[in-house]
Amino acid sequence: MKTHRTALVLILILASSVSWGKSFRVGDYEYEIEKKGLYSNEVKLKKDRSNKICPTIPETINYEGIEYTVGIIDNDAFKDNKNIVSIQIPGSVHALGMNAFKNLNTLRKVVALPPTDELKTIVEKPLEQKPGLFPADLAIGFCSFAKCENLDSIDLSARKTIVLVPKNLYGTKAWGFSYPFEDCKSLKSVVFGDVVFTDDGMKIFKGCHALDNFVTSTVNPSKFKKFFESDCPFMTKVYPKIYSMTESEYTAYLNNNLRLAEKNSKMLSSEPEVIINNLGSTTTESSHFLETSDIMSIPIQRKDNNGNICPLLKVISTQNNLIFEGNIVGNIDYKNGNQYWVYLSPGSQKIRINAPGNNPEIIIFNDYGIHHLESRRIYEYSYEGIPTQKLKIIYIPTNATVLIDGNIYDGENGIVETDLTLGEHSYIVAAKGFVSSEGVVILKSDGQTNINISLTEARK
Repeated sequence: MKTHRTALVLILILASSVSWGKSFRVGDYEYEIEKKGLYSNEVKLKKDRSNKICPTIPETINYEGIEYTVGIIDNDAFKDNKNIVSIQIPGSVHALGMNAFKNLNTLRKVVALPPTDELKTIVEKPLEQKPGLFPADLAIGFCSFAKCENLDSIDLSARKTIVLVPKNLYGTKAWGFSYPFEDCKSLKSVVFGDVVFTDDGMKIFKGCHALDNFVTSTVNPSKFKKFFESDCPFMTKVYPKIYSMTESEYTAYLNNNLRLAEKNSKMLSSEPEVIINNLGSTTTESSHFLETSDIMSIPIQRKDNNGNICPLLKVISTQNNLIFEGNIVGNIDYKNGNQYWVYLSPGSQKIRINAPGNNPEIIIFNDYGIHHLESRRIYEYSYEGIPTQKLKIIYIPTNATVLIDGNIYDGENGIVETDLTLGEHSYIVAAKGFVSSEGVVILKSDGQTNINISLTEARK
């Protein structure tokens, strides 16, 4: 009996040796055991000691025989690091503390990995009422990425729900505002999942003067307007019409957006994505897509690698040398002097058509009420093309930023040259310390248009 009591006492002593709030180091990082976390055994990463260019943050660690889940990157954990170029937020992390990555001047890219199955399960369940815990798989604290002056892109799309909190993770007020990306002067692209704003006064993109692309699956673009005003000139000058749209109008706008399909295949899911960006060309009004009642006789049938009979898309066009991209099976047949016979895999949802002298055109079948192409069926699409013409902008200073229809174009030695659809296009040429120049140009079929712009220095 005495032996059992001694063993029990020893177990209790060992158990109590790992207490809440205890700090320790494992590998490249210092950790602290977290009492208020989502996981039963959770630690927060307190300090980076690796000084690596691309640090690897683990999902779990083992300390004194106990496995802990890394759930939080704590306040100031990576602050002022002078080496980091890219950061991957592991799937176990559900919160980023105040100033967690502040003032990382070498940081260029941030990506959040998909949440672990355990985190998904926890977030889907009602959370206990604990201060600092949010029903989301990533909470971003006050000034988490502030003053990362060379940060170019942030991709948090793998996280379904993101909370921006105007305070420390556990209740300490921080001036009532949240500046998660304050003064990220080179930040151009931000991709979120759902976003929950916990304070209307937040200055999300304060000082992000280069931002020109913002994506989120929250369908209400008007709510973002205040986060761009005065801070993001490329966003507010080019896209004012988006802010006045209703949600249904914006959804329809996205359905006609071909750039959306080109840019990221995941944005073609049934859940609408919000892209505040200039959205490129659409199909012509005279285009039509329909399912015919024609019978696919055996001689014209074609099978895919799985032995399934393919649907046939007849593209009717007088234009020569069309090029098709998609789930195409076999060669393209040219029939009857004006038909391209294109066989695709059953279930295909889109096809891209390229024609000389025309903008690429992506046909999304769902836009015409057909979710996907079915086996043995014959479809028709009339292709008129979208004629283009060349625009050349020559500008001084040569380090200026050029936007055409809201898209930033990379120039070389002070020259931007591109093919655009015929008609009206807006442009902006801007550089720090200079008065920006903006205007409208009309492209015609009779030849290339050249524009020469020399910016004047701004008054100091």
